[in-house]
Amino acid sequence: GDMSFLRKLDMRLSAPNYVGQTTWCKGEVVRKYVEEGKYLVEIKCWAENEKGEITVKSNAIMQLPSCDPADRFEI
Repeated sequence: GDMSFLRKLDMRLSAPNYVGQTTWCKGEVVRKYVEEGKYLVEIKCWAENEKGEITVKSNAIMQLPSCDPADRFEI
């Protein structure tokens, strides 16, 4: 959403994604934590082609808004 920010992205392309080939982007939450008042989520992401081969591996850290309405507008 508008109040979410990508704080870090590390991505490695291990095989090409060809034009016309179906690619699925998948991911899982590794960790949720608060640091310096920021609500952060560490995510492991990858892309798979139609053959089931992993073509991209990545890790990301996202800053998300708090569930507490009082904290939602702090950036």
